[in-house]
Amino acid sequence: MRYLVNRILQSILLLWLSTVAVFGLVHAMPGGVLAAFANNPMLTEAAKKALIRDLGLDRPLITQYFSWLGAVLQGDLGRSYNTGQQVIRLIGAHLPPTLELSFASFAFALVLSLVIGVVSATRRFSWLDYALTFLAYLGVSMPVFWFAVMLILVFSITWPIFPVQGYNNLSNPSLLSNLHHLVLPAITLTVFFVARWSRYVRANVLEVLGQDYVRTAHAKGQTRSKVIVRHVLRNALIPFVTVFALDVGSVIGGATITETIFAWPGMGRLFYDSLTYRDYPVIMGILLISAAVVIVANLLADLAYTVLDPRIQLA
Repeated sequence: MRYLVNRILQSILLLWLSTVAVFGLVHAMPGGVLAAFANNPMLTEAAKKALIRDLGLDRPLITQYFSWLGAVLQGDLGRSYNTGQQVIRLIGAHLPPTLELSFASFAFALVLSLVIGVVSATRRFSWLDYALTFLAYLGVSMPVFWFAVMLILVFSITWPIFPVQGYNNLSNPSLLSNLHHLVLPAITLTVFFVARWSRYVRANVLEVLGQDYVRTAHAKGQTRSKVIVRHVLRNALIPFVTVFALDVGSVIGGATITETIFAWPGMGRLFYDSLTYRDYPVIMGILLISAAVVIVANLLADLAYTVLDPRIQLA
């Protein structure tokens, strides 16, 4: 229980440091916050002074930070410079597409990674292991944007099976249409994660296969599949959980390249557009939420360790 309390306190500290980093990063950008309005021909010197006063930029930086932090703690992330909408509502509107895409990608990637990693490890140095290793390294080294474009070229242009771009939300009465738009971006992210995760699973499974308790389980007459599922895979997943938790934050934060190429209106596309227009309140909101997701995911990963390995106790 003490460990859990300490981890929660550490997470709160990390979250506070994240607010400092996000606020400092945005204000350290060339041109500062006013860079978003620099190209506006209507911005006279008098209007600029009024804008500085309205945004509170005439106050000391530390005062600006605590004013912004106080608003964040009340759920107010400010308003978009580009659209005038509240940032929290803007993010809320773009979060469901990203959750849909990430859930589909993570579900398929997790299953495929476990299967490929275990098969590759249990058939070490076989032709199948070499083939899966080659495909994994190909997936890791292959640029995501190139793979996405190739999918569009083959399955949307050469063979017009799937739509090039677009999105149908889950409220659409046609579930088939929704899945039709989801296939290509989901494949893009799935291949990327499978290539990474399968190598972690293979390495961890190989390490566990050499342990004494695995040989003992075989000596007791347990079947190979039962030994792998009950003894090998469960212990091999412990290091993998950390990698999985970190990637959760990266996807929720937005698969920027994938969502931009496929015009998927998620967090990644919103982040890209916000960078283009220098929409700093939206950028700060997305970065802050992404940091919070990573921190919470790692906290949950620590709790998952105790489920996978009873020897680990939260003292």
